[in-house]
Amino acid sequence: MRFFLVFIGLFIVGCSSSTSSKSDNLASYFAEYKASVATQAEQQFVKAELWQTLVTARAAAETSELVNAIAYFPLEMAVTTDTKQAINGQQGCLLISGTNAKQTPLDYYIQFDLTDNQWLISDVAIKYFLDGSERYLTYAECDAEKRMALWLESVQ
Repeated sequence: MRFFLVFIGLFIVGCSSSTSSKSDNLASYFAEYKASVATQAEQQFVKAELWQTLVTARAAAETSELVNAIAYFPLEMAVTTDTKQAINGQQGCLLISGTNAKQTPLDYYIQFDLTDNQWLISDVAIKYFLDGSERYLTYAECDAEKRMALWLESVQ
Protein backbone atom coordinates (compact mmCIF):
# COMPACT_ATOMS: atom_id res chain seq x y z
CA MET A 1 0.00 0.00 0.00
CA ARG A 2 2.87 2.37 0.82
CA PHE A 3 4.44 1.80 -2.58
CA PHE A 4 1.13 2.47 -4.25
CA LEU A 5 0.76 5.82 -2.44
CA VAL A 6 4.36 6.78 -3.27
CA PHE A 7 3.76 5.89 -6.92
CA ILE A 8 0.55 7.94 -7.06
CA GLY A 9 2.29 10.88 -5.36
CA LEU A 10 5.20 10.80 -7.79
CA PHE A 11 2.84 10.50 -10.73
CA ILE A 12 0.85 13.57 -9.64
CA VAL A 13 3.99 15.64 -9.01
CA GLY A 14 5.50 14.53 -12.33
CA CYS A 15 2.39 15.44 -14.31
CA SER A 16 1.98 18.82 -12.68
CA SER A 17 5.60 19.86 -13.18
CA SER A 18 5.74 18.73 -16.81
CA THR A 19 2.82 20.89 -17.92
CA SER A 20 4.17 24.08 -16.37
CA SER A 21 7.75 23.77 -17.61
CA LYS A 22 6.97 24.87 -21.19
CA SER A 23 4.11 27.18 -20.39
CA ASP A 24 5.85 30.47 -19.84
CA ASN A 25 9.42 30.54 -21.15
CA LEU A 26 9.15 31.51 -24.79
CA ALA A 27 12.90 32.17 -25.11
CA SER A 28 13.66 28.55 -24.16
CA TYR A 29 11.02 27.33 -26.58
CA PHE A 30 12.57 29.47 -29.33
CA ALA A 31 16.00 27.97 -28.53
CA GLU A 32 14.51 24.48 -28.94
CA TYR A 33 13.00 25.55 -32.25
CA LYS A 34 16.27 27.04 -33.48
CA ALA A 35 18.08 23.79 -32.66
CA SER A 36 15.50 21.85 -34.68
CA VAL A 37 15.83 23.90 -37.89
CA ALA A 38 16.52 21.77 -40.98
CA THR A 39 15.38 18.61 -39.18
CA GLN A 40 12.08 16.79 -39.36
CA ALA A 41 11.22 18.15 -35.90
CA GLU A 42 11.17 21.77 -37.07
CA GLN A 43 7.60 21.66 -38.34
CA GLN A 44 6.17 20.78 -34.90
CA PHE A 45 7.18 24.21 -33.53
CA VAL A 46 5.28 26.38 -36.03
CA LYS A 47 1.71 26.76 -37.23
CA ALA A 48 0.90 25.33 -40.66
CA GLU A 49 0.52 28.71 -42.40
CA LEU A 50 3.92 29.91 -41.20
CA TRP A 51 5.49 26.57 -42.09
CA GLN A 52 4.33 26.97 -45.71
CA THR A 53 5.76 30.51 -45.79
CA LEU A 54 9.12 29.27 -44.49
CA VAL A 55 9.29 26.38 -46.97
CA THR A 56 8.40 28.66 -49.90
CA ALA A 57 10.86 31.40 -48.90
CA ARG A 58 13.71 28.94 -48.34
CA ALA A 59 13.12 27.28 -51.71
CA ALA A 60 13.06 30.66 -53.46
CA ALA A 61 16.29 31.70 -51.71
CA GLU A 62 18.11 28.87 -53.47
CA THR A 63 17.19 30.14 -56.94
CA SER A 64 16.73 33.89 -56.63
CA GLU A 65 18.92 36.86 -55.86
CA LEU A 66 16.03 38.73 -54.27
CA VAL A 67 15.34 36.87 -51.03
CA ASN A 68 12.62 37.31 -48.42
CA ALA A 69 14.27 37.87 -45.01
CA ILE A 70 12.19 35.09 -43.47
CA ALA A 71 14.10 32.56 -45.59
CA TYR A 72 17.01 32.85 -43.15
CA PHE A 73 14.90 32.77 -39.98
CA PRO A 74 15.94 31.89 -37.30
CA LEU A 75 19.57 31.15 -38.17
CA GLU A 76 20.53 34.59 -39.44
CA MET A 77 20.84 35.98 -35.93
CA ALA A 78 24.39 35.00 -35.00
CA VAL A 79 24.54 36.77 -31.62
CA THR A 80 21.60 37.39 -29.30
CA THR A 81 21.99 40.45 -27.11
CA ASP A 82 18.58 40.63 -25.42
CA THR A 83 15.21 38.89 -25.17
CA LYS A 84 11.89 40.16 -23.87
CA GLN A 85 8.59 38.32 -23.71
CA ALA A 86 4.95 39.06 -23.00
CA ILE A 87 2.17 36.55 -22.45
CA ASN A 88 -1.52 37.37 -22.43
CA GLY A 89 -3.67 34.29 -22.03
CA GLN A 90 -3.41 32.08 -25.12
CA GLN A 91 -1.04 34.43 -26.96
CA GLY A 92 2.52 35.44 -26.36
CA CYS A 93 5.27 37.30 -28.11
CA LEU A 94 9.01 37.35 -27.96
CA LEU A 95 11.34 40.18 -28.95
CA ILE A 96 14.85 38.93 -29.68
CA SER A 97 17.56 41.49 -30.38
CA GLY A 98 20.97 40.68 -31.78
CA THR A 99 23.25 40.88 -34.79
CA ASN A 100 23.90 38.75 -37.83
CA ALA A 101 27.31 37.51 -39.03
CA LYS A 102 27.92 40.86 -40.77
CA GLN A 103 27.30 42.68 -37.45
CA THR A 104 24.03 44.16 -38.74
CA PRO A 105 21.66 44.74 -35.81
CA LEU A 106 18.29 43.04 -36.16
CA ASP A 107 15.24 42.14 -34.12
CA TYR A 108 12.89 39.19 -34.39
CA TYR A 109 9.30 39.79 -33.32
CA ILE A 110 7.81 36.35 -32.82
CA GLN A 111 4.12 35.73 -32.16
CA PHE A 112 3.07 32.55 -30.33
CA ASP A 113 -0.31 30.87 -29.90
CA LEU A 114 -0.98 28.33 -27.17
CA THR A 115 -2.52 25.29 -28.85
CA ASP A 116 -3.20 22.04 -26.98
CA ASN A 117 -0.95 23.19 -24.11
CA GLN A 118 1.97 23.84 -26.47
CA TRP A 119 3.28 27.13 -27.79
CA LEU A 120 3.38 27.34 -31.59
CA ILE A 121 5.08 30.11 -33.53
CA SER A 122 2.34 31.76 -35.57
CA ASP A 123 4.01 34.83 -37.04
CA VAL A 124 7.47 36.36 -37.43
CA ALA A 125 8.50 39.90 -38.29
CA ILE A 126 12.14 40.81 -38.85
CA LYS A 127 13.51 44.33 -38.48
CA TYR A 128 17.01 45.31 -39.63
CA PHE A 129 18.70 48.46 -38.34
CA LEU A 130 20.84 49.16 -41.41
CA ASP A 131 21.19 52.89 -40.97
CA GLY A 132 22.52 52.75 -37.43
CA SER A 133 19.18 53.84 -36.00
CA GLU A 134 18.42 53.00 -32.40
CA ARG A 135 16.14 50.15 -31.53
CA TYR A 136 12.77 51.55 -30.64
CA LEU A 137 11.31 48.74 -28.54
CA THR A 138 12.45 48.11 -25.01
CA TYR A 139 9.75 45.55 -24.29
CA ALA A 140 7.86 42.84 -26.14
CA GLU A 141 4.85 44.36 -27.91
CA CYS A 142 2.62 41.70 -29.44
CA ASP A 143 0.35 44.02 -31.41
CA ALA A 144 1.83 44.78 -34.85
CA GLU A 145 -0.05 48.09 -35.13
CA LYS A 146 1.31 49.26 -31.78
CA ARG A 147 4.83 48.24 -32.85
CA MET A 148 4.41 50.32 -36.01
CA ALA A 149 3.18 53.30 -33.98
CA LEU A 150 6.21 53.04 -31.68
CA TRP A 151 8.49 52.94 -34.72
CA LEU A 152 6.81 56.02 -36.20
CA GLU A 153 7.27 57.86 -32.89
CA SER A 154 10.95 56.94 -32.86
CA VAL A 155 11.66 58.43 -36.31
CA GLN A 156 9.95 61.76 -35.68
